[in-house]
Amino acid sequence: KNYGDAYEHYRRVLEVLPDDFIANQRVGYIYTVIGDWGSAEDYLEDALDIKPGDADTQSLLDYVRRKMAEGPPPGPVISQIILDGNANDEQDGILEAFGLKPGQPYTEESVNDGLERIRDYFRDRPIGGVSLEVRTEDQFDGRAVSLELEVVTGESAVLGAVELRGLVDTPMDVVEPILAAHGVFVGAPFDSHEVFTAVRELFETGYFVSVSRNLRSGVTPDEIDLILLFEVTGSPDTRFSPKRGRQMAKPFGVRLGIFLLGVVVVLATVLGAGDPGPLLSTADPEDVGMDPARLARLDDLVDEIIASGRMPGCVILVGRHGAVVWRKAYGMAEVEPEQRPMLPDTPFDLASLTKVVATTTAAMILLERGEFRLDQPVAYYIPAFGEKGKGDITLRQLLLHTSGLPAWQDFGKTCSTTADVIAEICALEPKYAPGVHYLYSDLNMILLGEIIRRVDGRPLDEFCREEIFEPLGMAHTVFNPTGAFAASAAATTRAEGRADVPDGTMLVGRVHDANAAVMGGVSGHAGLFSTADDLAVFAQMLLAGGIYGDTRILSPVTVKRMTEEQLRVDSTVRRGLGWDLHSDEYCTSGDLFSSSSYGHTGFTGTSLWVDPENDLFVILLANRLHPDNRQSAFNEVRARIHNVIAASIVE
Repeated sequence: KNYGDAYEHYRRVLEVLPDDFIANQRVGYIYTVIGDWGSAEDYLEDALDIKPGDADTQSLLDYVRRKMAEGPPPGPVISQIILDGNANDEQDGILEAFGLKPGQPYTEESVNDGLERIRDYFRDRPIGGVSLEVRTEDQFDGRAVSLELEVVTGESAVLGAVELRGLVDTPMDVVEPILAAHGVFVGAPFDSHEVFTAVRELFETGYFVSVSRNLRSGVTPDEIDLILLFEVTGSPDTRFSPKRGRQMAKPFGVRLGIFLLGVVVVLATVLGAGDPGPLLSTADPEDVGMDPARLARLDDLVDEIIASGRMPGCVILVGRHGAVVWRKAYGMAEVEPEQRPMLPDTPFDLASLTKVVATTTAAMILLERGEFRLDQPVAYYIPAFGEKGKGDITLRQLLLHTSGLPAWQDFGKTCSTTADVIAEICALEPKYAPGVHYLYSDLNMILLGEIIRRVDGRPLDEFCREEIFEPLGMAHTVFNPTGAFAASAAATTRAEGRADVPDGTMLVGRVHDANAAVMGGVSGHAGLFSTADDLAVFAQMLLAGGIYGDTRILSPVTVKRMTEEQLRVDSTVRRGLGWDLHSDEYCTSGDLFSSSSYGHTGFTGTSLWVDPENDLFVILLANRLHPDNRQSAFNEVRARIHNVIAASIVE
């Protein structure tokens, strides 16, 4: 949106990337887009305003001139390399063995040599096959190709799931017989040639503009999930929707129920649509009916809490009537081994806030799209989960924590991947019968995150980035932060007994939750990092009924249903779908928030509470565990802070 800022960012990138990376990536891209080396230099000098005297880009210009002297490559340039199959965990090693990079000329000889190097890379392990699909990038008039590598490991890989994406009204009478004829169904042996032939025959039916396939690792190492991507003709009855997905062979009753639910949600969204939602501004407390002197009591209270050793520091952000009225950092972001002050934009490991900001929101988006029903059994999506009396556990019970599963399980001793974790949960016996007892459990949200991946086809972090965070402009909300952003995060504790980092390492920008770490930092229960400013946007979106500015994430009907009482256990526990609700006793939102309030906490010291009745939200981000994994009673701290904030409302 701002070329000046974009160019400054580009300059910083150039400073940290190795020259050979810049040469391969940037020059390959410039040639691909522009088409000749002379225009590439014009593009650099004119469009980007990069001049020969600019020290930061002189080497890049020199490289382009050398390439100009050599003349363009004899054939097309490789624009991208995509890895498919069930070996994505070894992506770096496979691509290094392949030896080709974007920006290099494409030749059949070099590609065949690369495939041989991949086969040699797996020489001591069973491998089902290595194949390559070359796709000409038509938009570049044949001057660029993308390479799609497919690497299948294991001697007897089977299809773990078959999903169809891109269709609203699926002509299943056309699709299913072709797939069945080529053995493409769940549990069948994976055969790359048969899959390729089935895809070709589907395209040749004439029903589809295009048919393509993607592969990903299944729940177990021997499973491969197949995703078929369809683009249909633009007739009134079938429309292409690139981010929709559906499992094959849903029973008719399930399909009809999902369709009717989708109609209801669409109508609710249309009826609830109107003017754009408010964008956050800043205001003085008195401008939104809050007493600034009363609100300023936070300073003494937080200083007292820090002095008592309950936390090294925190960030508090308060918003009301669409405006931020309090945004302040206290104390230290890190005290060991280094000392760093807390800043208002310090990133935090959100811990269990992941459950609502990411996982619950993602689940509601798929619910609105008709992808599943809340009362469907978990085993419908994860068949192995139906063992040992768990066949009746539903998605609703996952969200309400009434599944009967244990509260926690240490997966670090027995698991090394997400697939291992899911398999171990599937092998567990429930602690209670489903729907009988409330027991807050990380396992519920781990399962829901996996179901989101299976239904949509995208990993949870990718889905949330594309469907929630990027549309809302939450640029500092990510799983697995990197670089300077990760290094600036509030510290938690020293690592102990983890495979991803040496014992004694202070965790800064690395997920604190050990089970999330086993799962590669991406899980439905923990792993998300964010800032108070980003969470303020998310909270305002909820207050406005699922919309922020012109960006609608959820229907107002969905937000209302998600955050109203679905379960009451006693005076201390009321639950919505995924969300904690204000209760009469021992609530982390204190004693003064309205009964319509909803929120959630995170083990690291984080919380987010929204009070629709008072048009108020409060974000408290603290590093209470730092530096020695202290386990102080922090809910009292949360409640006292929220009481001071609520008591500052005077009109």
